[in-house]
This record gives sequence, C-alpha cells and structure tokens, in this order.
Amino acid sequence: MKIKYRVFFSSFFLLASLLVPGSAFSQVLENEVKKAETLSITSDTLEVKHDSQEVIFKGDVTAKKSEFVINCKELVVRYAEDEPGKKSGSTGSYRIDRVIGTGNVRITRKKGGVATADKAIYIQEGERLLLSGNPVIHHGDDMVEGDRITLFLKENRSIVESSGEKKVRAVIFPRGK
Repeated sequence: MKIKYRVFFSSFFLLASLLVPGSAFSQVLENEVKKAETLSITSDTLEVKHDSQEVIFKGDVTAKKSEFVINCKELVVRYAEDEPGKKSGSTGSYRIDRVIGTGNVRITRKKGGVATADKAIYIQEGERLLLSGNPVIHHGDDMVEGDRITLFLKENRSIVESSGEKKVRAVIFPRGK
C-alpha cells in the first residue's frame, strides 16, 4: 500500500530543517515560506537530495496554490543559494530556482485555462513557464498547440514554436460583443 504524504510548504520546510545539519537551510526555507503563499503538495513519495539541492515528489503528484493546480507523475523543486561562495558554515539564503514537472503534466488555472504537456519547467527568474512534449493550451473553446510553448507570466505573453514539418496550430472562436 502506498503512503500518501500531504506536504504543506511550511511543514516541508520544517521537515527539511530537521534533516539538514545547521540552521542555515531552515532559516532560508522559513524566509521562502514568508515570501510565498502556501503551496500544498501531495505525492506517493518525497525525497530530499541536499547535494544536488533538489526535492523530488513522485507518484500521483498534485501541487495546489490559490491560482493554479499542477498534476503530474513527478515534480522536482530545485533551489539555489542567493549568495554563492559564502564561507562554509555561514548562514546563507536559498531560493527556489525552478520547478520541473514530468509525466502527463496538467496545469489548471483558477481564472480559466488548462495547459497539458509531457514536461513543464517553471523558471523563477523571469517567471517563465516552458512546456514541451505535445504542449497544448485550452482556454474555453480556444486552443493552441506546437512543439514548444513559452509563457512569460509577468509580461502576459507567450510564444508557440514548431520544429520540423509540423506547424503551430490555433483554433480561435469569435467572442460575443
């Protein structure tokens, strides 16, 4: 029987701080919790890899935030030092660098719209979302698909690209007055 873990960001950070020697990691993660709104992640398993600065959620992953829900088979959260090169043992700070979802990725936005792909990468710097592997975005009856879709979330714009002989395809329905 698989054990389901319900991990709230704050609970996860508390757990991680107990697993990592020193207080630097726990302080940084507490700061991240204060900066971001709550993210709730459920999965079959959770693995923390301190050497590669990754937290890996596997099996029936659901990540919920107030504005969206992500469903996928695996979700990797990569974090990075804000000030690399500090002396060992000093209290540094960390930030989430990117979040990578793989395996039947489905992103549902509260304001409407659903994106599906084989892989989705959210890059914190520049707030970009890269969709690959049969990416499709639906908003109401409208739809767009290509080989790669890049969403620039801050700028409210996107780029849909094709490669090879396959073309970008969009289906747009007329709106009422």
